[in-house]
Amino acid sequence: MNTIIKGTILKINETQTFGDKGFTKRSLILQTLDKYPQELNIEFIKDKCDLLDNLAEGEQISIATNILGRKWTSPEGVDKWFNSLQGWNIEPLKQEPEPEQDTAPF
Repeated sequence: MNTIIKGTILKINETQTFGDKGFTKRSLILQTLDKYPQELNIEFIKDKCDLLDNLAEGEQISIATNILGRKWTSPEGVDKWFNSLQGWNIEPLKQEPEPEQDTAPF
């Protein structure tokens, strides 16, 4: 499932490498712009890690994400489900121009 999430970057994490094949993952924490803001961990994998290189904390962005879910069965046979948000595109949010001040004398 694809969705767009808009918010402010709270934190950008370093790239992590896993396994013998060098699988890479990087994440950021985004605070949504909703009435009741949520702090979301959004992951970027492989070549998408580079999308975070030129971003800064405090910047407002729009992220195209995939919502992923998976089932895991513990060694005891208990089923658990996990969800993740995986980003694949980022765009800066356009800032609203500030209204011009009327400087004409009264």
